[in-house]
Amino acid sequence: MHPRRLTCLLGGLFLLSLLALSSGCGPNFKSRGIVNGTVTVDDQKLTVGTIVFTHKDHPEYTGTATIGTDGTYHMPDAPIGECKITVTVPKTTLAHLKDAPVGPHMPGDPAPTAGKIPKVIVPIPDRYASADTSGLTFTVKSGEQTHDLSLTNKRP
Repeated sequence: MHPRRLTCLLGGLFLLSLLALSSGCGPNFKSRGIVNGTVTVDDQKLTVGTIVFTHKDHPEYTGTATIGTDGTYHMPDAPIGECKITVTVPKTTLAHLKDAPVGPHMPGDPAPTAGKIPKVIVPIPDRYASADTSGLTFTVKSGEQTHDLSLTNKRP
């Protein structure tokens, strides 16, 4: 075979192998699901907090959402696959929340503060703040889905 033809053939095979590898044989971690839900503890809706979905096998892939004053969350970036879930609630007073800046601002401009401040912060046990102790899991699929969380103050 002519050397130039062999070079073209090998180059073509190399490009085909790169294309096959880039299409992936495993999960697509850039693919995300949308998860909505309500978080309660002992049948009382949380009024503030953060919920995080962490992929079980790849902890670098996470999705995060803020829990609203009505206990609901909307997570548009949940990683596809089996996830461990953590829920945290700030351990602060309402006075601190009222005056806390919520975003960057230019020097000299007043800092923006939180709009809706909950009347009550519903506490939750510390175990829900760790993926290893929360006991919360959910398998996220492509598209939009609902996953409500019912937490308890009772020891497991």
